Amino acid sequence: MNTKLPPMIKQMLSASEVRAYHHIWHLVRNKNQWESLSDAQRNELVDLGWQPPRFERENGAGLDFFFMHQEMIEMVNDHLQHMPNPNYTKVEGWDPIPYAHDNQTWPMPPIWPGADRVFEWAKLPATTEIFKNRVENEFRNPEWLKSHSLDEVGTEMELTIHGWMHLHWSEQIPDDPWNESVENDWLGAPFSSHVNDVFWKLHGFVDETIAHWEEANQKKADFSNAWAGAPGYLPEMKHTANPKLLIDLDVKNKPIKIMTWKVPIIEGVNEEEIIIDEIDTSKKD
Repeated sequence: MNTKLPPMIKQMLSASEVRAYHHIWHLVRNKNQWESLSDAQRNELVDLGWQPPRFERENGAGLDFFFMHQEMIEMVNDHLQHMPNPNYTKVEGWDPIPYAHDNQTWPMPPIWPGADRVFEWAKLPATTEIFKNRVENEFRNPEWLKSHSLDEVGTEMELTIHGWMHLHWSEQIPDDPWNESVENDWLGAPFSSHVNDVFWKLHGFVDETIAHWEEANQKKADFSNAWAGAPGYLPEMKHTANPKLLIDLDVKNKPIKIMTWKVPIIEGVNEEEIIIDEIDTSKKD
């Protein structure tokens, strides 16, 4: 069973060009973040192909979410073919998801003093049970998949179990969340999350949902109009962006965007829409 990424793959993923791409893709799809940029910053992004055709939650955004991360998985799988590793041959999702907080292979990192509420809720046993039920009743339920378009499934996954997985398995925010060394694999933010071994297990699970939807609906997924971001900055790699863009966008002097989600209200029956989009990095313990 594939568990830990080969060191050479982690080095590739921690490159500044790959970090910049993943961060910018999530940044520009957020309407508030896009509109907070100056005209000059937006114009630079537009000129490079970074203007999103739609924002998160809008029609088509679920397909974008599936498609971009599917291409990321293909990128890693292609690199694995060129650097064979008998213990990790391709990205494979969790099956089953390791819900037990003390799972031997994928334990949940404990909560830390002063953690933001979103992390506290992500690590509650009751929250884990909610998402376990959602997987059984929705994302792996053929009847539910038949009643939703793939775009709807993608958006629902992005804002629920995907966000929960990122934060449930997240450790405390590092002292320097912009550190580009391979050690910075913090799951809470797009700049660093894709360097983490957990990222590929949870996104493997997300990606395999496409096949479940296809089987339930007896048709192939259509990503012909899906958006995966701007062309690659490095000719040999799609998912790369010029690291200078992060300087031009002044991202390091702004609150860091974390993986957002709809937080369940444990005592009630509804969901509270995203309670936190950003973390002020000055609040680190």
